[in-house]
Amino acid sequence: VSMISTRGKDSNSFCKEIDDYAVKILEGLAIADDFFADIYCVDPGDDWWIPETWVKANPFLCSDPDGLENLRDDARTAKDMQGQTLRDFVVKTLNLWTINEDTQYIAKDALAACACEEDLADYAGARCWAGLDLSSGGDLTTIHLEIETDRKDISHNWSHSFMPRGRLDEHIKSDIAPYDVWESQGLITATGGTGDFKNDYKFIVKTLREALDRYDLKLQGIGIDNHNADGVLADLEDFGVPVIVITQSAKSLNDATVEVQLDIKSGNYRYNKKSELMAWSFANAAVVGNSFGEIKVDKEVGKRTRRIDAVDAAIDARACKLRLAKEEKPIDAEEHVNRYMEAMGWK
Repeated sequence: VSMISTRGKDSNSFCKEIDDYAVKILEGLAIADDFFADIYCVDPGDDWWIPETWVKANPFLCSDPDGLENLRDDARTAKDMQGQTLRDFVVKTLNLWTINEDTQYIAKDALAACACEEDLADYAGARCWAGLDLSSGGDLTTIHLEIETDRKDISHNWSHSFMPRGRLDEHIKSDIAPYDVWESQGLITATGGTGDFKNDYKFIVKTLREALDRYDLKLQGIGIDNHNADGVLADLEDFGVPVIVITQSAKSLNDATVEVQLDIKSGNYRYNKKSELMAWSFANAAVVGNSFGEIKVDKEVGKRTRRIDAVDAAIDARACKLRLAKEEKPIDAEEHVNRYMEAMGWK
């Protein structure tokens, strides 16, 4: 098997995995006698705008006067125009990975820094909040638990996904995702038989209950995507906790979306390091906003099959937690009156 490619902007791809592995081999951090790696790229700290840098990624092109002049023109245009033109120059000419930080929800390295050894068993008896993202039929469905730890600013997070058995092979190909491997690792459950093409919501609710009972977790509330919620609400109400239907809009999700993002950046959003499906989903998520500056997550443009269901479930769990905390906080009428008087200049 061989692969010849420039780098790109998709950090959650097979190409990036192979590139990372190749770099480890070249740096002596991994050994693979049957793996040949040859990478032509610029080095960190290089001046992007001089021929002495371009030759590292383009030795053949720079040996030709016309080729070198073309690179000079490309560099001048990229430097002047910036934006997408600059990103194309960085990828195609300098052979570097580039990420659009304006739309990226979570940096892969920041999420990886939150991975830990702990799992549900380490938080037996703790309080938790659940998030549930339901698919419209045969796609990925995910339940998420955000678990309280001894430190109020740190949460532990557990995720489990489901897909109809009849859809599994189809989605392995369409999503370019190893769902069969994740199934063997216990990260996803294929429900039903090969002739089943819709998710069994009762089975999913049963799995949630079993996880709570097994570890004596104290469920405080359930946040659920308002889409496709009708068929499962009655079953969720049997848990005896508030069920919060979360409208999937930037206005409704902004606070939870921002909080989860900041927690990951600060290393406070812990999860078991084996949770590859959840990490893959976070890496797929992009940020979209409204005219008021409020944000939510969505798939990257043109990446319809890059699932973000685990992220949606995680944010629904946080939105539920925030909503319940707000409802529990007593209203201080005097404080509100004082704030109003100060704003009006009467105090």
